[in-house]
Amino acid sequence: MTPDEDLAEIERNHEMGVEASMLYWNNDFEKARRILDPIMETPRGMLEEACLSLSEDILKGSDKRSLIAKFQAAGDAAETSMEHKQSLYKKFSGIFKSNNNKMVRLQVLEHKLVIADSLLDASLGHLQSNNYITGCLGMRKAWSAYTQLEELVNQCQRDVPQCIIDGYKFGLGAFHLCLSVLPHSVIVVLRIAGINIHPAKGIEYLTSVVNGKGVRYPVASLMLLGFYLCSPSGYIAPKLDDAKSILNNTVVDFPANRTFTVFDAYYHRKKGDLKHALEVVTTVTGGGGEADNIPLFLKVEFLFAMFNFDACQSTAESLLGSEYVDSSFAHYQQLLFILSGCCYITGDTPKGDRILATVSTDSVYRRAMQNRSGTFSKTGMLLSPILYMILNRDINHLDDSNTQLLRQHLNIQSRRVDPNDGYCSCLMKLANGILQQNVDMLEAALGCKKQFPILAALAAYELGGIKFQSNQFSAAKSYLSAASKIDTKFDSLSKRISVAMDQVAAKL
Repeated sequence: MTPDEDLAEIERNHEMGVEASMLYWNNDFEKARRILDPIMETPRGMLEEACLSLSEDILKGSDKRSLIAKFQAAGDAAETSMEHKQSLYKKFSGIFKSNNNKMVRLQVLEHKLVIADSLLDASLGHLQSNNYITGCLGMRKAWSAYTQLEELVNQCQRDVPQCIIDGYKFGLGAFHLCLSVLPHSVIVVLRIAGINIHPAKGIEYLTSVVNGKGVRYPVASLMLLGFYLCSPSGYIAPKLDDAKSILNNTVVDFPANRTFTVFDAYYHRKKGDLKHALEVVTTVTGGGGEADNIPLFLKVEFLFAMFNFDACQSTAESLLGSEYVDSSFAHYQQLLFILSGCCYITGDTPKGDRILATVSTDSVYRRAMQNRSGTFSKTGMLLSPILYMILNRDINHLDDSNTQLLRQHLNIQSRRVDPNDGYCSCLMKLANGILQQNVDMLEAALGCKKQFPILAALAAYELGGIKFQSNQFSAAKSYLSAASKIDTKFDSLSKRISVAMDQVAAKL
């Protein structure tokens, strides 16, 4: 085979991978497998079939071990296919400087990409299966493989197909972006291990992959959407316009894939338009199976935040009664808390008591309502939607109509709660302080840190935001420092504080 023929084969295999990925991310798995069938014996074909299975797993659920084995097999095949040129493989510098080894260069690059992708995907499978040591070691190997691949491509400076360039950009972009949302303490450890995280580079690389619409276009889109819409943004507004530009393409390219529609609902949630978010997510509920869990849970959340308690309760009870939902469901505790809140607010206190008793005492939704001595405010459940929106920071970006609904609920429930209840008093000060951007109210909530540390830490964080927006960066740092010293065991808030700390530090 000549170098030009070898290049054509690599590009053809990638094109088949692209065609298959557009199909399987649209849930047409059977047709995608037929597309891949002619290259199933090649490392590239094995890798893409494993990626197909991963997409199928996201939709239907399957055994992670079989997925891991597929990715490992693809990587092993790529290694094995180069054994006959092992001596050349070990001398990369000579290969990449020689004009006479174009075919070898292309084969090495393609196989290195398959190996790196396989390491990454297998490692993610191990992490999802709670095999953290194996997963982390594999991630380190994948990082090294992608980094080496980038160096090799830079050495070539010619004759490198775009699919290879997009491949290493996807891998390194995924690392930079995904690892950037880890806790600050973990990022410090990664830096010690030689992995330096640059989120801006991750966004740049993944955006390039998305724009190229190659084989990793769907996954790169999901990663960017997750970063823009779900990761903590600190005191700087998330890039919703960038998220929308991706969604404008993916909802058209993948109309049958519920994941992109869910992100579209998240987009409207971030815009504060809960009515539109509810309409979007409702379009992908009712299909049945495990894939209904997240859309239905979001529907429960949106109904709760819109104070439509009857519809929220019936949807929550339906989801909890599903054969696909048990205590292992990622949002199980939130679901119980919301259902309990609906019961209290609609007057079914005995049922609310029973459900609330099943909410884990480790759940932040329950811990936020109890003081340091463990005393729990049941009357505070009348304000449970307010607490829920504060903990998830939905309260910060509601549109005018939803803000009005929230104020109405506060006014109604403030007449029902015990005026001497310390928790209710603190929560209402916190809520009104956020809504009105009132420093005095937030300071009063911060003063409750001995009784209600989670509410106080949230107040300190919000105070830091007010100071940040008014360019009082030293004061913002002081409030963030105060928030970080309050022991909340609330990971999401800790990450918000860490992100905001970095933003403040950049201003000082």
